[in-house]
Amino acid sequence: MSESRFRTSYKDLYQSTSSSADEKQLTLIGLGDTGPMDSFMSFDGLSGLDSAEILFGTGGRLPHAIREAIQVSDGLGKPITVNALRCGEGALKASLNIMNDATTLVAMTLEYDYDGTEGNEWDAKVEADGLNGVVTLRDPDDESTPFTGALLVDIIALINASSLPVTATPGPAVASNIELFSWRSLSGGLDGTLTSAEVTRVLKLLEDEDYPNILILGANTSAMHSLIGTHCSGMLSAFPQVERFAGVELETFDSTNTEKSAAWYVDVGDWASDIVDYLDTKLDRNLIACAGQANFLDSDGKSYEANVAACAMAAWMGQSIKRGMINIQVGSVVQSLAPNIPNSNRSALADARANYLMFVKGRGYIINGGRTLAASTSDFKYPEVLRAVYVCGAEARENGLVAWGDPDDPDTHGGLAYLQAQMEKPLTTRKDNKKEIVAYQIRPSIDGEGNVTANMGVTPFTTMRNVVHTVYVKRS
Repeated sequence: MSESRFRTSYKDLYQSTSSSADEKQLTLIGLGDTGPMDSFMSFDGLSGLDSAEILFGTGGRLPHAIREAIQVSDGLGKPITVNALRCGEGALKASLNIMNDATTLVAMTLEYDYDGTEGNEWDAKVEADGLNGVVTLRDPDDESTPFTGALLVDIIALINASSLPVTATPGPAVASNIELFSWRSLSGGLDGTLTSAEVTRVLKLLEDEDYPNILILGANTSAMHSLIGTHCSGMLSAFPQVERFAGVELETFDSTNTEKSAAWYVDVGDWASDIVDYLDTKLDRNLIACAGQANFLDSDGKSYEANVAACAMAAWMGQSIKRGMINIQVGSVVQSLAPNIPNSNRSALADARANYLMFVKGRGYIINGGRTLAASTSDFKYPEVLRAVYVCGAEARENGLVAWGDPDDPDTHGGLAYLQAQMEKPLTTRKDNKKEIVAYQIRPSIDGEGNVTANMGVTPFTTMRNVVHTVYVKRS
């Protein structure tokens, strides 16, 4: 006999009339050049941004995306929680072997505590000070910390007792005199790469988490999109169940031609056509595809270019579940678009269900598109509908768990009426207090084997997508 479960099924009736409470969050997974691997960390607001950059540094795609997400949502006055995980296949730690004075045996190894290329920016030197030896470590900001001792084991203990992210390990010649040298860099640190195998591994880590939405930075291939879509679909049948959708990045635009030249416009057209052709093969309601890049500023005020997905998804996540993606402003972080997609290409991308940024006079940089990769006939073709239904469904299920296992006896604590009442409580809050849905309905039934079906209908608000402003001369 299979395991007893309490789960939610999402039925796409094609325009039928028929802990998610913390939905204002975004989970980012990506590469970085320092910081812990494979551990989810959560950051809130600008103070959280400071903590994130202490932990993950300021270079690499993951810390950049954390900054984009926190700053854009905070700039809108709708802050979110950003969950982050650093990954990277083949990531390695930087190290340096310090030899004995004959340079034949290792006396001590210095190793940076985290995988990544930032460790390659650390330096060390060895000097003599009378009868003592001095090992000095220098960080990427050129701040030096000396460690002095009569014996190498004493210096090793001092290094390991410090707050520096470097670990010293004794070698076979630890009792020998060591070579003296000026500055040498630690080396061998690698950030790792994002491959389909690494995406698969990260998605396995996510199976044990209840994050409602994810974005794997740099996962822009068809194979990766399929892995992510399969994962999100699978989480709906997992136990405990998680309603999860994902933002995904599309093909990167790249051109060696001068911006706005005839050849550049051809490159933009070819890039947009490639995306249109690709999306024509994709049907997945749990994926929200983002096209194009923008220029952002890092913590030092230097410009860099990145896909718009992290910025767009974070700006939308801070909104009420009834709010669509269309016309949300992102100008607090976007400096310029790369490319600034021409009107004709934007129309093709919108028809293909891609989401992108554009500039509108009086609004600045905004999100446009507002589609999932569901079929055009699907109830879940709009992100705000998917999000609202997933949030309401999850909250109803979680609140109804208290009745699971009770007898269907209306004269006692149990019964279908009790189950219905519990499942309706969070929906009443969403409808009457938060004004986030128009209406809802739950109708539970039970068969002779104790299998309960609680049919639930949710009526979301309708987003104003296309506004036609008709002006005419009115006769007196």
